[in-house]
Amino acid sequence: MKRLQSLLRRLERFPHTLVPKSILRLIESLNGASSSWGPGRALENWVHGQPWRKALPLPFQIEVPIFYEDARGQQRTSGMHYVLLPHEILGTFYQFEAADLMMKLTGGPGALAEFWSHEQTTEWFRNHPILRVTDPNFVIPFRLFGDGAESSRKQKFEILTLVLPVVSHANRSSATMDTRILISCMSGTYCNHYSRTRILETIAWSFEALSTGKYPRCDPWGRPFTAQYHPHRMRLAGKRIAGNYVGVLEAFQGDQDFIRILFSPSRFFSRQFCCYYCRACQWVYQDDNPQLNDYLYTNFGPAAAHRNTLVTISEWADVNPETPLMRIPGWSPWRILPDIMHICYLACTVDVITSFELVRRWDWRRLKWCAYVVAEFFHPQNGHILSLGTWCTGLV
Repeated sequence: MKRLQSLLRRLERFPHTLVPKSILRLIESLNGASSSWGPGRALENWVHGQPWRKALPLPFQIEVPIFYEDARGQQRTSGMHYVLLPHEILGTFYQFEAADLMMKLTGGPGALAEFWSHEQTTEWFRNHPILRVTDPNFVIPFRLFGDGAESSRKQKFEILTLVLPVVSHANRSSATMDTRILISCMSGTYCNHYSRTRILETIAWSFEALSTGKYPRCDPWGRPFTAQYHPHRMRLAGKRIAGNYVGVLEAFQGDQDFIRILFSPSRFFSRQFCCYYCRACQWVYQDDNPQLNDYLYTNFGPAAAHRNTLVTISEWADVNPETPLMRIPGWSPWRILPDIMHICYLACTVDVITSFELVRRWDWRRLKWCAYVVAEFFHPQNGHILSLGTWCTGLV
């Protein structure tokens, strides 16, 4: 808040004809705040009065179970949680006066068709119940991103964010926060399997509505909207959300811990079978079938045996518990994507920098060769990202 006030004081020195009236009103309200809580309240009141508040829908209120410990032992109660619904975000963006908001979802003219052209050869695209029968120019992809977050006093939160991949694909220089919309945030102290399932049921129900392009007539648990129960949603029931546009879940992305929390895969990096995409394993017991040696994850290359054991949707359902996200049309385990930041920047980069430091003291010519190999590996033509390769080349 103090940083915001200092920035606004600088704007106050500019001629008032150059500063938007809404910003001038904010400066006046903050200057008039007296107590320590005053600036916060003044900012909140200013935000509530802005017309762009209409660009986001009213949050959907759900009751979630909460468990806590006290002197009597574990207790159960319930609390209210609020979720921004993806289908209502699309609807309000479409109805809002500013055309730039729909550009946030569609990426601009031709961006949707160009985005889907890279997916048309995949089995997922060909078998998708929506994509195979709908004009790609009217299918908006949404990606669900999950991660944990920490706040003061080591308090943790579980965050679910709606990512707009077509925007980052059309404009690679766009900032990360320009392509993300926070839809759920719950304290890790109270978040548990039951409350998490309740939240995911709500999000899956919203994505089902997105795939049809129409507002739903009832809530995620079958209760119809009425004049007493969500009356504004009753008035929208059955109407088109955004003209001819529909939305699909393009992928779910998160770090390994969040994937474990949401999907509980039976094959995970901490177990013998360490990959939920195939039957790759990371150790073999003496009593195991000797054939498992061929499935070790250290067997690289296109002829590796574990490449012939890629999981299908039915096999995933047989060996893993069902989650609400699996009900979304077009769901596939191959659309569970890892978090690139955790893999490259928090894991690979640390090892690369350490290796460079060790090799640098040993042989400068070998260091240049290592940097060249890493740069080639991370080149986009090889299916990887460019930034780490450029960084390694620049280091040499």
